[in-house]
Amino acid sequence: MLSGLNDKLVLHVCCAVCCCGLVKTLRERFSVTLFFYNPNIHPKEEYQKRKEAVLLISKALDVDFYEAEYCPNKWLAMVMGYEAEPEGAKRCLLCFKERLNKTAEYAKKAGAGYFSTTLLASHQKNEQVISNIGQEVGQQWEVDFLNLEDLKINKKEILAQARQVSLGVVLYRQTYCGCIFSL
Repeated sequence: MLSGLNDKLVLHVCCAVCCCGLVKTLRERFSVTLFFYNPNIHPKEEYQKRKEAVLLISKALDVDFYEAEYCPNKWLAMVMGYEAEPEGAKRCLLCFKERLNKTAEYAKKAGAGYFSTTLLASHQKNEQVISNIGQEVGQQWEVDFLNLEDLKINKKEILAQARQVSLGVVLYRQTYCGCIFSL
């Protein structure tokens, strides 16, 4: 699956804290582009805080950054009917799929062979569920989705490394997933 050093990887980023350790590790093996696509984040001020924190990491770790269109109304229409779902249920699955689909689309257009997401590194998200969605989306776009196992990355080590990296940079730390329903 992995063909060697300097392969292009597009990393969907939900927040800077989850991004820190993962990017530091990925940068050793890939040419990484941070892809910020999070139409679920509410309100707009929260979106801006998270984006600015990811930009800080991008600059601090010297990796490319790309922001996709912020379209919360499209996202709200997509999850209509699932507002009362608990965290981690159907609404979240739709959200993960939307964000990973947009990431894979961008990776394909950018000529990247791989894509992944910082959602895998979050201690609050189900890594296997996200991996399954990523694999499905990757097949549709003909871009390889890499999970932590593919990358031979230990989640606990990444979280510890993220804490260490983020100590050197003052980062915004959010208190909820990002969507209006988790607020």
